[in-house]
Amino acid sequence: MTCISCHGKAELHGDDGVAYTSWLDSGAVKTACTDCHPKTGLSVNTSHTLHAQTDKVDCLACHTTSIVSCVNCHFETLLVTGKNRAMAKTKNFELLVKRDGKVTTGSFMTFTYKGKSNYILAPFRSHLIQKNAKTCADCHNNLGGTNSAINEYNSTGYITMAKWDSATKKINIKTGVIPIPPTWRTALKFDYATYTGDSSNMTSDPTK
Repeated sequence: MTCISCHGKAELHGDDGVAYTSWLDSGAVKTACTDCHPKTGLSVNTSHTLHAQTDKVDCLACHTTSIVSCVNCHFETLLVTGKNRAMAKTKNFELLVKRDGKVTTGSFMTFTYKGKSNYILAPFRSHLIQKNAKTCADCHNNLGGTNSAINEYNSTGYITMAKWDSATKKINIKTGVIPIPPTWRTALKFDYATYTGDSSNMTSDPTK
């Protein structure tokens, strides 16, 4: 499959004559999974009956294998050079967020600037799609699952999203399905690393 197997030129080249700020704008993405996989033709199973047919869960939430992001974009470098100095790329996680009342996939971005830290959550789409989707247990502990993020949240009220490892000098990211709780503003915990070297030099010094 190629890009145009799913996406028409109106999406790829803006042939609809509308200027969009991003793909999150209403109408920017015209392609849907159901264009090729209509709900009437889906296999009959509990997940499709409870989620797909009720239109409360996006196909992506169950059929995406991984979301990708990067840890610490080092905003100082971006301002000086126009390029990101990501500390590390990360994958094998999937945030579950709500967009327009429907559960879908999301990602996060972390950065520091002038001694202050920040993180952003947003819907995000990955092209890493699998036919054999997640099972109920991947997202629901009350259906036999052992979801790490849910277990931590139920026992502590927090979810450790990013944790600094002083031995390896790396930030480890929570993996697996991570449902974003209503208390996310205080519940999500991130460790940050700031580059203290020359912001204008894109060759990073690992000791800094």
